[in-house]
Order: sequence, then structure tokens, then C-alpha cells
Amino acid sequence: MIATFTHLTRRRDAFFQVIMPGYHREHCLLGGVSIAAGLARVVRIGVPTLRQVAVGMGGAGRLHAVVSLNEPRAGEARKAMFAVWAAVNLIKQVVVVDDDVDPWDAVAVEWAIATRAKPDRDFVIVPGVRADRSEPLEQDGMITKLGIDATRRPGDRPDWRRARPPERAVKKAQELLRTQRVRRGPDESDCSLTDGESHAI
Repeated sequence: MIATFTHLTRRRDAFFQVIMPGYHREHCLLGGVSIAAGLARVVRIGVPTLRQVAVGMGGAGRLHAVVSLNEPRAGEARKAMFAVWAAVNLIKQVVVVDDDVDPWDAVAVEWAIATRAKPDRDFVIVPGVRADRSEPLEQDGMITKLGIDATRRPGDRPDWRRARPPERAVKKAQELLRTQRVRRGPDESDCSLTDGESHAI
């Protein structure tokens, strides 16, 4: 088929809009947010304690998912992992956290893995799974999946509250910041840390 143009018109203020492909924020988040929304809808059917699903930049908006659950019962974290893998073949790694952890905050998720997961008990490795065509490390069409259960277990610790300074010490520090003047350097004049404003610690 051949098309012949005799005239071409355009707006004076026309612009060309595209999405940057590959590992760019707009591309990753467009894919990740929509995949996360679809996963939340599907996984909630089998795991009603689901709160959120995140598919963020760290996994290129496609390969890693974080699932947060509200007070999961024994076995629900693993159930959520397999539900995610069944729903979206692209997902290679699934981390399951409690709902006090923001699944979109990569540092918070890493903290949950560091303080709540025991690798010998909570890491689930599933080899020999059919890979998606977009999987960068597939071999002969296969890949290994990884699941990490980073949820709290009642028998691991008697108290799961996060370590924080005593409230009395925090209030004292706030008062010092409001009232004290601190020398910034040997050749500089005294300068208030707060400049008249209150800064919470």
C-alpha cells in the first residue's frame, strides 16, 4: 500500500510526547503502578489480609513486588507469594511485609528483611520456573523465583516495638534546641540552631 501526501499541516505550538523506554522513571512507574494495582485486585481474592502491593523502581517496575499484609496468619505470606507469581509471570522476587511497613519505601522494606526475616526459614527459592520473555537472566526459558517472608512472628521476639529514645530525653533535646545557642566553628559567631523556629527531632 502506498500513501501519497500533497499537503501537511500542523499546529504552531505542536509538541511530540513519548515515554522514555528502558530503565527510566516514567517507564518503570507507568508499568509498576498498573501492575501493582492489578496484583492487589487478584491477590486479595485469596489473601483477604492484603493491604497494598508495590512494584517499584528497584525491580525496573516489573520484576520485584512487595506485598503488605494486615496481621497475617501462619502461611499467608507464602500464599501471597504464589498468588503474585501466578498472576504476573514477570515478577521474579516477592517480599511480604506487615502493614506497618510502607511497601513503596525501599529502605523500610530492607529494614523489615534485616530485622524480621530468618533466611533459613523465611526465604523461599523456587527453581525451574518458566520465565517471561522480558526476563533479563532467563536461561533456556527458565528462571528461579525468590520469596522473602519479612513479617513478624510471635515467637521471634517478645516485643516488636521499634527502639526509640525515651520520651523524656526527646523532650529535653527539643527544649535545648529551642533555647540554647551553639558555636558553629572556632572563627564563627554564635548562631542559634533554630533561628527562632521550633524543629522537631
